[in-house]
Amino acid sequence: MKTKRLILGIVFTVIMIGVGIAMFFALSKSSTSIGEVAFSEISMIHSENTLILNGMLVSSAKSYRDSTYNIQGDALNIVINSGIVSKKYPDGSFEIKIEDERISNINVVYLQDGKTFTLIYPK
Repeated sequence: MKTKRLILGIVFTVIMIGVGIAMFFALSKSSTSIGEVAFSEISMIHSENTLILNGMLVSSAKSYRDSTYNIQGDALNIVINSGIVSKKYPDGSFEIKIEDERISNINVVYLQDGKTFTLIYPK
């Protein structure tokens, strides 16, 4: 009887560890490097203070999560966050539309991945 409980306890523990690892990978996100992105459109519409970025992540195992940006002088730095494909985040395609009154002053756009900045507009 004790052996049966011990085996069930071990099996339960292994299953819970597996579920925990799967949840970690499904929920974690990280910034995306230029080698992981294929842009289909990068449009700067100064008169409307709008930047449009369309594209997809090139790895079929990665999904688009969200993006953030900051403006420094005439440069806009954008971070595209990605993670493992999940039910909530099923694919890597994205359409990012940034509307900010400061965009009329923007001349360059960089994709930021940690401390690395890659020029994506103009090219």
